[in-house]
Amino acid sequence: MSGKAAIGLVLAAVLSAVSQPIPAEGDSLTVLTINVWSGLDYRGSLKMGEYEEKLAFIQRVAGSSPAILLGDFNALADSEEIGLLRQAGFLHVFELAGSGEGFTWDADGNPNIQLQRRAYPDEVPEDPRNKRIDYIFVRGSGLRVTGARVVLDRPLNGQYPSDHYGVLAEIEVR
Repeated sequence: MSGKAAIGLVLAAVLSAVSQPIPAEGDSLTVLTINVWSGLDYRGSLKMGEYEEKLAFIQRVAGSSPAILLGDFNALADSEEIGLLRQAGFLHVFELAGSGEGFTWDADGNPNIQLQRRAYPDEVPEDPRNKRIDYIFVRGSGLRVTGARVVLDRPLNGQYPSDHYGVLAEIEVR
C-alpha cells in the first residue's frame, strides 16, 4: 500500500482501529478514529483520564507502527490533552501542511451550534470564538502529509452537514 490517500474527518463516533500492511515498509498502518465525550468546557481528571485511556488503547493496537489518529477531540491545540498526544509522537497535519486557520468549530457562523445551544444550554459553551477541536494526527515513518484543509464548512442546500466542520488531509504512504 503505497501512494497518496485522502483521509477525511466529518464525525468520528467511537474509538476504533483498522490495520493495513504496508508492503514496502514491512509494517502496518493503523488508522484510528476518536470521539472524546468530555466537552470543550470540561476540565479535570475525568477528561485527562479519558485521554490517557484512549492513548493506552492506541499504544496496544498500533504499538510502534505508523498510525493516523483522527476525530473529534473536544480540545484546543494548546491544551494538556493534545499535549499528551504530542508527547506520544503524534503530529498535527495542519501544522505540517495546512492552509488557513483550521477552525472546525464556528459558534457564530454555523447555525447547528446555535440550535444545540437552545436545545442543550448547559452542555454547549457560550464562548463564540472559532476553535480547532477536530484533528488528524500522524505518527511514524512512511507517512508524509502533503496537504490539509477544512472541508464541509459551507451550507449545502441551506444546511451545514454538522456542528463541526470536517478536516481533509492528503497523506503519502511510502
